[in-house]
Amino acid sequence: MGQKDGRWETYGPEYELENKVYFVRGYTAGSSIDYFDAAKKKIKTVIPRIYGKVSGTYFAFYPNGALKEDGRLDDSVKVGRWREYHELGSGGRLHKEWRYGKDKFDASEPILMVERDSQGKIIYQNNQKFD
Repeated sequence: MGQKDGRWETYGPEYELENKVYFVRGYTAGSSIDYFDAAKKKIKTVIPRIYGKVSGTYFAFYPNGALKEDGRLDDSVKVGRWREYHELGSGGRLHKEWRYGKDKFDASEPILMVERDSQGKIIYQNNQKFD
């Protein structure tokens, strides 16, 4: 179905095993999945867990199934780019994009990079350069 499933391995230049991760239906095995309904058909959040730690790509959804928020977690800390999306009537358009620290040890405050209205028009843009 086009999603990762089972064991996925990455190898280095000398063909040595660098990483091995297990997936179930596109999400890392052991991820916490919360649902809106008892039938477990409408996913609310996917909290990634790798080797017992909350690390990987986090997803949150609206009750209609549209993506609400996504970003990366490093040992339960938001890192890198995080995106928030509009819900209804906007076709899942980007609402806000935030920039967090590079890793869990970077204690810098999050920075709002872009904010858009429900029509996709930019209402705020941070022109600051980053590494």
